[in-house]
Amino acid sequence: MNCIENYKDLCTDIEVQQCIVDDIEKELKQLEQLMLNGPKDITGIDYSREPGGQAIYISMDRILDRIQRIERRLKVEREILEQKKQIKVSIDEKIQQLSGLDAKVVRMRDIDKLTLREIADILGYSEIWIKKVSSRNKSIL
Repeated sequence: MNCIENYKDLCTDIEVQQCIVDDIEKELKQLEQLMLNGPKDITGIDYSREPGGQAIYISMDRILDRIQRIERRLKVEREILEQKKQIKVSIDEKIQQLSGLDAKVVRMRDIDKLTLREIADILGYSEIWIKKVSSRNKSIL
């Protein structure tokens, strides 16, 4: 297994999970607004026809039930996100502890997304030497 690819996958998972949490939070806000504002300008309802137009009428008990289900799901999704973030922090700490020029070059190249010139400047080596080190290490993490 390629550790760098797994790390990148974890970072992508965190971004996706954050999108899921954000989406659920938006839905929850919309339902709360619907519950607080309620329907407006209702003068009469014709029960002989199907409802038309843009208005959506949902009973208060259905809104409350939906809000409770969404809050439970949101709690679970936030816990998943937090676990993934904790794992990433742990991995970041371990990666930072790697010693040796090869590991540093791979980390800076693949995770920090630095150019070989930037890596050479930071580490105090010539760019030619860093290119050689980089080329012999597709990924060692």
